[in-house]
Amino acid sequence: MTGLPSARTLDDLTMPGTHNTCALIGGPFDTAKCQSLPLSEQLARGVRYLDIRCRPFDGAFTIHHGAIYQRRNFHDVLTDCRAFLTANPGETILMSVQKEHSDAPDTEFARIFHDVYLRDHGFARWFHRVPGRIPTLGEVRGRIVLVAKAPGIGGLDRYDGNLLSVQDEWT
Repeated sequence: MTGLPSARTLDDLTMPGTHNTCALIGGPFDTAKCQSLPLSEQLARGVRYLDIRCRPFDGAFTIHHGAIYQRRNFHDVLTDCRAFLTANPGETILMSVQKEHSDAPDTEFARIFHDVYLRDHGFARWFHRVPGRIPTLGEVRGRIVLVAKAPGIGGLDRYDGNLLSVQDEWT
C-alpha cells in the first residue's frame, strides 16, 4: 500500500482477507480450523482484512471459532497488528470484530472493547473508528480500520448496505 496514492479511498482497493482469521485450532474432527498460518504470517503475506471473533470471558475477549477457544486473546491480536503497523507504517488493516459463542449483552461487549482494550491497554490510537464514510488511505495509514459487526464499538457498520458491500457466503 505504501506506493498507492494517499487520496485513494479504501473502496478503490482490493483487500485480501481471511475468514475466521485466528482459527488455527480445529477441535473435534478438526472442523473449527480455518487457517494454517498465524496472524503475524498472514499479515506478512499480504492479508489486510481480518475476521476476528471475540468471546467476552472474565472481563476480557478470548478468540473463538464457535465453541472452540483458539488459545489467543484479543490482546494478542492487537499486539500482532501493532507490531506489523509499526514496522509497515504505510499499510492499513481492516478488522471486522464480532461477538462469538456468547450470550453476553452487547453493552457488556462494547464496555470491554472500550474500557479494557482501547483505554486500559492503550490500543485506542491504533484504531480508526469514524463511522458513516469510507476513509482515504492517507487517513488510515498505520492504523486499523474497524468494521463493526457488534453494536456500540464504533467504526464502519458492517450492516450498512449504503456504505459496504460484503460477500459473506461462507457455507
